[in-house]
Amino acid sequence: MKNEIHPAISRAQLEAQEIILASAARSLPANWLKQPSGTKPLRIELSGTAYVEVDGQSTDPLVLAEVYASPRHKGLLPGQKKKLATDILKLATVRKAGLNQWSNARCVLLFVSEDAKKAVTGWIREAADIWSIELVVVKGIAQALDDTLSAAQLLQAGWITDANPES
Repeated sequence: MKNEIHPAISRAQLEAQEIILASAARSLPANWLKQPSGTKPLRIELSGTAYVEVDGQSTDPLVLAEVYASPRHKGLLPGQKKKLATDILKLATVRKAGLNQWSNARCVLLFVSEDAKKAVTGWIREAADIWSIELVVVKGIAQALDDTLSAAQLLQAGWITDANPES
């Protein structure tokens, strides 16, 4: 079976994820394991029947990362809260499972803006703190990436029909 991406994930989001991981590698530091572009994230086996897929893995040093590629927020929508809560639970589970090398990994949730990071509040923020999941803003992400992600979100929501009307 082909390793296909979920239809809700846009090409812009996948490209942004690659840029965010590359930018984060310099500041964390991390040497990300490579995955074929446009495929599902890297898989970590938890047991014979369970696994998780993460956006970024580094074995030297041990780092696991999930990427939250939404640029700006004044508040989170229910689906965004679910994504963040799931990412935190996923990273905590991999570390806590203790069945693999990842039990001592640094776990990070990467954001493209301080506004997006600040939108993580309440029990979701508390869960990140309790499970030592770091919320990290990746510096140096170009404004063009921010604009591309915003346009992709509007296109996905059906609020616009062409993300690049001038071309």
